Amino acid sequence: MSGGSRNKCGHQTVYPRKCREIVVIFRSFHMSDRTDDLADKAQPVGQDGLWTRYREQVIKVAMILAIARNPAVPEIEDADLDFAGAMVMHSCKYMEQFAEGDIADTQNERDIRTVSKAMQGSGWMTKTKLACGLKRLDRRVRTDLIKDLMEQQKIETRQVETGGRPSTQFKWMNN
Repeated sequence: MSGGSRNKCGHQTVYPRKCREIVVIFRSFHMSDRTDDLADKAQPVGQDGLWTRYREQVIKVAMILAIARNPAVPEIEDADLDFAGAMVMHSCKYMEQFAEGDIADTQNERDIRTVSKAMQGSGWMTKTKLACGLKRLDRRVRTDLIKDLMEQQKIETRQVETGGRPSTQFKWMNN
């Protein structure tokens, strides 16, 4: 074994030469450009932080696989990097999807997500049913949001004859 560094306490961390070479090779690996592109795409929606440490996470997972296979002399193999890359990529994309539905920058965005969740997959809803699903929103806020979402063509409306006064129904549009 060769190479390594000293931590704050003065203890030396020794890495096998092969592992240090893999880390150097991996930094120039073609995934660098790919993950940089993914981070750039995620940046406008505030999710670039998921991708900033992608390469380091891949190296850590690959190192765990190498150590599990041979604790005495761990050597990262191509299969370890492939597996680790796929695993970390899946994890980042999953978190990106998870965050996409739940993270909002403003109160208005949070309220729009609340309306969206209440309406998606529910089909046509009466104003009363919609209001029951959105009780936590103030009536004025709810009315303004519905109006704005109708203007943005995210909510569709229709009039249904009921024998008396026509009923207005709302439906979330799946664009």
